[in-house]
Amino acid sequence: MKTNLCRRLTLLLLLWAYTLLVSGQDSFNYLSNQSVLRVKPLTYFEDSAEIQPLTLLLQRFKTKDTTLQLTCHVDFYYRYSGNLQPIAAQEGATPHTQSHNQLNFNLFNVQLLKTYQQFSFVADIVIGKKAKEINYLYQQSKWSLIKELYASYQFTPQLKLSAGHFLTHFGYEAVEAIDNFNYSTSYGYTFEPYQHTGFKMDYQWNPNWTLMLGIFNRTDTKAWDKNPKYIGGQLQYKTEKLKTAFNFLTGKYDNGAAALRQVEITSTYQWNTQFGLGFNWGRKVSPQEGLNHMLSSTALYANYQFKPNKILAVRAEYFTDPNGTLFTAFPNADLNLKSFTLSYNLTKGSVTLIPEIRYDVANKAVFKQSNHSFQNQEISFLMAALYKF
Repeated sequence: MKTNLCRRLTLLLLLWAYTLLVSGQDSFNYLSNQSVLRVKPLTYFEDSAEIQPLTLLLQRFKTKDTTLQLTCHVDFYYRYSGNLQPIAAQEGATPHTQSHNQLNFNLFNVQLLKTYQQFSFVADIVIGKKAKEINYLYQQSKWSLIKELYASYQFTPQLKLSAGHFLTHFGYEAVEAIDNFNYSTSYGYTFEPYQHTGFKMDYQWNPNWTLMLGIFNRTDTKAWDKNPKYIGGQLQYKTEKLKTAFNFLTGKYDNGAAALRQVEITSTYQWNTQFGLGFNWGRKVSPQEGLNHMLSSTALYANYQFKPNKILAVRAEYFTDPNGTLFTAFPNADLNLKSFTLSYNLTKGSVTLIPEIRYDVANKAVFKQSNHSFQNQEISFLMAALYKF
């Protein structure tokens, strides 16, 4: 009797999460015919202390069976380009840091996590410039405020089922800047998903191996619909120092033609308490108009903690865009780019400052200058401020 009641409650909670999403489906502003390559970004090793969000618990209410957690953070940045020119999205900008010589309010994030026995519910609300960019299909809609909205049920210590709208399993870099050592993002981050809407299962069959499988809507949409679905998953292996994941996503577009194929390998290795390494390789093939549009990125990361509040981080990336899929102003240019980023993280109490310098160089002149001519390189300086409370 108790088992049947538990199953019914589970179904009701999962359906409730979806009702919140589907009820507003008619008001959604879909760009169904527009192919946009986006990110991910969440740090997927959810139980890893090294790369957990640094958000501070604002409020915690706990009874025998219930826990309520509220976390919050905000970030700003100022960027100065050596080309004296902001980067337009159609020119291949990495997202969230395209401006020149101006201060930007990037993201204000509030997350509510409610647990009751085996049930959990997450509501993640965002506002700001980045909020509209990660919700690019809904910029003029109230749904641009929602980053995550989903429910989960822990059937056994090994098995968890979730339904709703959640951040992607792809990517070494996270959507939240406070989870990254580098403030600007890589080109690989640009063509990863941001979010998925659907159902997923997480199964941990031993302390080292975890499997996630899911059925999702088209990437970055928020309501369950009748269009073809995507299949995605992650196979993760971890030890005390090493964490490695293989991610995949595949499926047909809304019209049923062609197939998206995206794969990724990402890994972290904590050499000791001060020095860590990271690796990310990703490839996306998205057939469009009879062509196989392909993007590929390989990135290496290193970070060194001088003191508990001082971290130096380096990122080096090699990116290819043979069909002008990201750099849409340069179709079929067979582009490749190299990017080098140096960031310094200084934390004082609840505030983190990140001065950063970045150098990008391409095999073609793709970076616009103030006189509207193009050159093959760009150097930029950025200062970011992040506050957790």
